[in-house]
Parts: sequence; C-alpha cells; structure tokens
Amino acid sequence: MKYHKRLTREDVVKQGWNRIILMIASELSRAEHLSKNGGGTEVEMCISRAKELFGVLESEPSLPDNIGKSLFAMLYKITRPTKIQYGKLYNSFMALAS
Repeated sequence: MKYHKRLTREDVVKQGWNRIILMIASELSRAEHLSKNGGGTEVEMCISRAKELFGVLESEPSLPDNIGKSLFAMLYKITRPTKIQYGKLYNSFMALAS
C-alpha cells in the first residue's frame, strides 16, 4: 500500500469492513483537526490515506450493499474540489460503522 506503508492489503481486509470504515473516519478526523490548524499537505495526506482505504473497501465482498452505496456517495464528497466538511463526514462514517 502506498500511503499505509506498514500495512498490506491483506492486513486491512482481515480487520473487516466495520474496522476499515472506522479507519477512514479516523483519517477524516485528522484532516479536520489539521485543516483547522493550517495543515496544508498533511490534510492532503490524510485524504490520500482515506482514499486508499476506500480502494480496499471497494473490493470487500462482505460489505452490505446498502452500506456500500452510502459510502461511495460519501467518497464523492471527499473527491469534490469544494470545501470538505470533515466533521460531518466523520460522523457519517461513525454512524455507518456502528
């Protein structure tokens, strides 16, 4: 994995889809905190790590269809060039994972 150097794809998949969603939420939480404190490139790295985890989640066969549809609608929000509301996305991810 490019942005999670100490993890392999297999390591992440073993965690299960709930845990992967929590990992994405964690990256978004970091991005929110950093963006409020002038994060710059650090914010971009958080988003890159979140997208990488999305890539793993995309091929996870145990992911329920309804959760998958919601997640990929949120992915669109992350990749849009407008201002991202990380806190709202974080809360959405946490709700899906529970």
